[in-house]
Amino acid sequence: MTPKIPVPTCALNHRGLIWWVMVTSVDAPVLLLPSLVIERSDSGMAVATGLGIVIVWALSALLLAMVRRCPGQSFVDAARWAFGRWAGGAVALTLAAAGVLYMGYTSAIVFHLVEAMLLPKTPRLVLGAYWIGFSSYLAFLGPDAGGRLASLVAVPTVVLSFFLGAGALTLPHEWNHLLPLFGNSMSSLLQGALVAAPFLLKAFLPICAGLPYLQPTTKWQMMVIWGFAGSLALQMVQAVLALAVLGPVGTAVATWPALDIIQLYSSGFYLVRFDYLLVIISLALSSTSVGLSHLFLAEIVARVFQVSRTWPVILIAGVAMGMCLWGQRLVLRELETPPFSIEMAALGFGVFILGVAALGAFRARRRSA
Repeated sequence: MTPKIPVPTCALNHRGLIWWVMVTSVDAPVLLLPSLVIERSDSGMAVATGLGIVIVWALSALLLAMVRRCPGQSFVDAARWAFGRWAGGAVALTLAAAGVLYMGYTSAIVFHLVEAMLLPKTPRLVLGAYWIGFSSYLAFLGPDAGGRLASLVAVPTVVLSFFLGAGALTLPHEWNHLLPLFGNSMSSLLQGALVAAPFLLKAFLPICAGLPYLQPTTKWQMMVIWGFAGSLALQMVQAVLALAVLGPVGTAVATWPALDIIQLYSSGFYLVRFDYLLVIISLALSSTSVGLSHLFLAEIVARVFQVSRTWPVILIAGVAMGMCLWGQRLVLRELETPPFSIEMAALGFGVFILGVAALGAFRARRRSA
């Protein structure tokens, strides 16, 4: 008989919330999957998106150890407790594969960072955003696995990204024909603020409200947390820059990493020849940051109102899903896309995700009772 894996003392209340993290952090890839396939008519893009979702799920499971501050609990142990004895090995393999992808991708980014300093036509905002993403990935590893490396890389890259983002006001020639599309019919500052608000809130609220609850115990943990917080803050800076340069709909595109890819494809410009790798990385980064934001906000609501974390996460995920659909609707309206296809498919996927999440939370609640 297989011995039962002991439940960590600082683990989450029940498995339902872990499943919640998984299903709410995967909303962006699933919402974008139809548009990626339709835009490119490419089955390889669908495969890349699927791999991105797998990485998102693995990283979401790893959040268990970091968010709940389990000093002696490794990510693999946490995954084994959450999903069964074989999950530890699966998560370890997935993490290794993701690490290989990130390291290879970072080598290409370093080359293009040098190129960006020499060739003004390179879109520095995109390079800076993905460089921020790499430091965020290292921050997710946390003190259990390479925390010192994460700290040493995250802080300087956040500083470097400020300089890269400052160069974004001079957009490359390849994007010039896109500017009228983003600036004509929706130039109102109020409309632009409404479009940018979801992205600003997602970046800003976790920094202000979530960090005090993490209570870091070592200087390395503190550096990792502030490195990641700096990355989130720069997302807000990126949104403001995009609003000033691209207009409101352009902001919705530029502040959504996966839509950056579609925009580059649509303009016929290729940032780097790792096309599918860009999709995988951007989906994994954007979705895990969304999942972490949901956890932070749910923790705050639960502590303030003395309630279970389950329903705050349901509410936050629903609002986030609505914002995603609304922003996508604005983009589709501006691009004059047929009303069906992307929007209806995204709505259907969103309803399906929320339904599965609600069912998982309900079953977990019954088991715990």
